Amino acid sequence: MTVKIKVEEPKEEGGITLKVAPKKEEKPKLEVALDARKTLDGNVLIFSHEDIDIAIMPSAKKIIAFPKDRLSDDVYAAQSRLLDYLSKKGVIGIDSIKGGNIYGSLQGVLLDSDAGFEPVDMALLNIAKFIEDEKPDFEYRKRYEEEEVDRLTKPTDEDSTDLGDVPQSEKKGSISPYQTRRYSGGIAGV
Repeated sequence: MTVKIKVEEPKEEGGITLKVAPKKEEKPKLEVALDARKTLDGNVLIFSHEDIDIAIMPSAKKIIAFPKDRLSDDVYAAQSRLLDYLSKKGVIGIDSIKGGNIYGSLQGVLLDSDAGFEPVDMALLNIAKFIEDEKPDFEYRKRYEEEEVDRLTKPTDEDSTDLGDVPQSEKKGSISPYQTRRYSGGIAGV
């Protein structure tokens, strides 16, 4: 226990009075790094995930996950994983997960804390942990896309041919150049 001593000037002629007051115990502080903004009405918007944006709305007691720029199966899977993760950690109610009022969004109800924890702080901590767990997938996807672009734009000698290496022939492929009407919906065999 830390003791704080405050020295004051004497009010009377006589001496200095000492006041001893115990210092309040400070709770340990956890810091997380997120690309987040706080709105004027107190909502927290998190943009750190690659596929979804996350909104924590303390006044409405909601957490909403909505698509960043496109709606796909990957985006829905990320939203579902986030809300499942938060429900398993006890931040949102599992029975409250549903589609939101924004197109393509999912939402859950933020639970109150009986243990004295701040619900928004617990939500931020768990969302940061979820995003940290998803980072290897983001990096893998980014590296895969870069390698695919390199494979297509800079092929190896094994995957490419120089101009003139492919011999010419009169007929190539499966469509005959002389009977094109047959393939365009015209009369067969003409």
